[in-house]
Amino acid sequence: DGSLLKYTSGQRVGFAFSNFPEGQTMGGVRSMYLNTNPTDQMMYIVAGDLNTIYQTTHAGTRAASFRSLDDSQFNDLADVAVDSNKDLIYAVSGSTIFAFDRQQ
Repeated sequence: DGSLLKYTSGQRVGFAFSNFPEGQTMGGVRSMYLNTNPTDQMMYIVAGDLNTIYQTTHAGTRAASFRSLDDSQFNDLADVAVDSNKDLIYAVSGSTIFAFDRQQ
């Protein structure tokens, strides 16, 4: 059903996303990247229905949203990866790989 569940020591614990703009939900999730870098512990979630990449903490709090200035470039948004050392996000849409700075 697409649910994201959290476990600690084998026990299921509560988890919910938060800090999303009023009325905005995360629909059509296509993929997720879990960054375990100790200085950048974030999740990156591709919401294909919205042509958006969401950055959240491991606890589920939205930190940022990323979209293309040309919405058609993310029409086939499928996957995301992050290079924390270079502060870059890589997004795959159709047959194109986009790279952009997280700080923009």
